[in-house]
Amino acid sequence: MADGGALPNIPLSIEELAKIGATAVYEARAKAYVATMLKPMESLDYTAWSNLEKSQFIQLVDRVATAAKKIDDPSLNRLVESLILQRKTAQDLRHLVVHAEWGNGEDNGPSSYDK
Repeated sequence: MADGGALPNIPLSIEELAKIGATAVYEARAKAYVATMLKPMESLDYTAWSNLEKSQFIQLVDRVATAAKKIDDPSLNRLVESLILQRKTAQDLRHLVVHAEWGNGEDNGPSSYDK
């Protein structure tokens, strides 16, 4: 980089900021759906089920996979395998967005700094 290694500034629009916020909403919804799947699979009471909120998404998906192995249903196992793959892809993309290097641009507006 010609300027001594500074990262390029990429200004973010209101729409882009809203999309970043939507990412958090989508992840929260996905966690809620997977937690709802776990309730009958593990015969959870309300207290145990509501405590799932403290779990990370990957932990919930892993628990669904473990519970599904105990149920002899090939179509369920295929769906769970798809869930595992989609979770990884979605979470990798989420991490790229949420854990980017954020800061303020020259106009003091929110910016991303791409490596």
